[in-house]
Amino acid sequence: MPTDEHADELTSDQPRPIPPRYWWLKRILLAAGVLILALAALRWWWGWEAERRLEAKIAEYHAAGQPVTIEDFQFPPIPDDENAALLLRKAAAAITIPKESPVSLTTFPRDPALVGEYPAEVARLVAANVEALRLVREARARPAADWGVRLTTPVLNFTLPDLGGQKDLARLCFLAVLHRHRSGNDHEAVETLRDLLGVSRRVDETAPFLIAHLSALAIAELAVKGSEEIISEMTIDDEPKGKQQRCQAAGRAQLRALLNELLDEAALRAGWRMALYGERLIEYDAATMFTSSRKALPWLV
Repeated sequence: MPTDEHADELTSDQPRPIPPRYWWLKRILLAAGVLILALAALRWWWGWEAERRLEAKIAEYHAAGQPVTIEDFQFPPIPDDENAALLLRKAAAAITIPKESPVSLTTFPRDPALVGEYPAEVARLVAANVEALRLVREARARPAADWGVRLTTPVLNFTLPDLGGQKDLARLCFLAVLHRHRSGNDHEAVETLRDLLGVSRRVDETAPFLIAHLSALAIAELAVKGSEEIISEMTIDDEPKGKQQRCQAAGRAQLRALLNELLDEAALRAGWRMALYGERLIEYDAATMFTSSRKALPWLV
C-alpha cells in the first residue's frame, strides 16, 4: 500500500490548474454568441420583410386611389369666396344667449315640446341670433369647406376646436326650425332644415377623422328630427307667397328639394370612407414613430 509521500510522487506529473477550467462555460458562451448573432440576423431580415410588405400594401392602396400617408391628406386650399368654413366659424362665434334666459340651446333637442312652454324666451333667443342664422344660410351656397386643418406628426395629438361651436350652431338652427314653424313661417322652417343639412356636410369636411364624421351624423340627425317634428302640421301651398307676407307656407318644390337632400347619402358615405382612411393614418403614423429613430417617449407623455 503506497504511503502519502509515494502518492504525491504519482500525481506530481499531472498538475491541476487553479482555478479549474470549466470547459462547459466556453461552450455555453460560444452557443450564446451564435444565438445572439442568429437572432440579430433574424430581426434584420424580418424588419426588411415587414418594410417590403408595408410598402407593397401602401402601393396597393395608392393604386386603388386611397390616401395613406400624411402627404396624401394635404389637400389644396379653397378660395375664400368658396369656403363655407369661414362663414360657419363666424356664425358660431356670433351666437348670443340673452342674459338670465331660462332656456339653453342644449335643452330643445332633448325635449322639443319645451318650445311651446317658453314661446317668448325662444322668440327672444332666435331674434338675438339672426346674424348667425343669416351666415349659416349664406354658407350653404358655398361648395366646400377648408377649416385650415393641416396634419402633422403625431396625428393622434390633433384637436378639432371648431366641432363644439358647430354643434351649438346646429342646435340653434334646430331651435329656429321649431320656432319658425310655430310662428307660421313653414317656408323659412324648411329652409332652415336645409341650412342644418348644409352644416352637417361642412362639418364632415373638418378633418378626416371619425369624430368629425360622427359629429356630422349627429347634426344630420337633428335635421331629420326637426322634419319629423313639423311635417304633420306643416302648411303646404303651391302658390308662391309674396315677400311682404309674414307667414309663409312651404312650397312643394321646396319640400322636394329638402327630401332629395335628406335621401342623398353620397356625402355621408364619402365622409365615412375618409374617416376610416384617417383612422388608418393615425395607426400608421403611430407605428412609424415607434419604429423610426425619433424618440416616442416624450410623445406618450
